[in-house]
Amino acid sequence: MTARDGQHDRFVERAARITALRRRRVLAWVAGVALVLGLAYLLLLSPVLAVRSVQVVGVDAPEQEAIRGSLESSVGTPLARSDLAELTDRVEERPTVESAEVSRDWPSSLRVDVVPRVPALAVQKSKRQVEIYDIDGNLVERARSAPKGVPTVTADGTEDVGADGVRAALSLLESLPEEVRRTVSSVTVDPAERVSFRAGKTTVVWGDASEPQLKVEVLSVLLEEKPQRIDVSTPRMPVTR
Repeated sequence: MTARDGQHDRFVERAARITALRRRRVLAWVAGVALVLGLAYLLLLSPVLAVRSVQVVGVDAPEQEAIRGSLESSVGTPLARSDLAELTDRVEERPTVESAEVSRDWPSSLRVDVVPRVPALAVQKSKRQVEIYDIDGNLVERARSAPKGVPTVTADGTEDVGADGVRAALSLLESLPEEVRRTVSSVTVDPAERVSFRAGKTTVVWGDASEPQLKVEVLSVLLEEKPQRIDVSTPRMPVTR
């Protein structure tokens, strides 16, 4: 074999290696594209990873069912394409919900974490209906009776409790320390928005919304004696009986 023949063989061998390397690179690129397309189909189009269930956390069973019902249209949608912000907004439109967060729970579920509104006051509208508000004055729901432990506000007179009366009652409750608020069973509002309430076995005449901090300080001292009636409407001259 001449030197020229050996050089030619090395050239052919090198060309073959380059061709094989290019072929492997092309095949790897094609395989990569196919993998990406396959994953994209699996995530965005395939029913394999579609929403099959909605898990709701943070509320009782009836409210869980109601929230799942509001998201029913998302079932069957590929999980990756679920608009979490839009679904969260939909849940937060419910009056019973203070805030919510919807997240993906792979492979086929949505998880809804809910912070519910806490009932603080029930307004008696008729014998069979009360309106339930949270401490911020948001109407939570209408029901036949007040939830257990939630005080009921009524009007002192023949008229129903109006919006101003509800605000006066809520302002009172917000002013009270938690240990006193837990004992409040009923609230009465008169036409001038003067408030009275029942704390345990004691009737408290609160009056208007003025000087709430001083009223709380005086009330906390006087409640220790467990009188039948306390009048702190003029907190610098309280009256007990």
